[in-house]
Amino acid sequence: MGNLASLAGGFSKLGLDSGMIGKFIPIILSFAQSKGGDVVKKLLEKALK
Repeated sequence: MGNLASLAGGFSKLGLDSGMIGKFIPIILSFAQSKGGDVVKKLLEKALK
């Protein structure tokens, strides 16, 4: 939960609504999977929890 709170803080500093996180995470996970495969995607998912 701490990592998501940190991410929300970063979005806030950029002037973006924290609701954008819900749109951002699937996109970044898809990118990570396309570039690094399932292992990288799963590592990133764990880091974001």
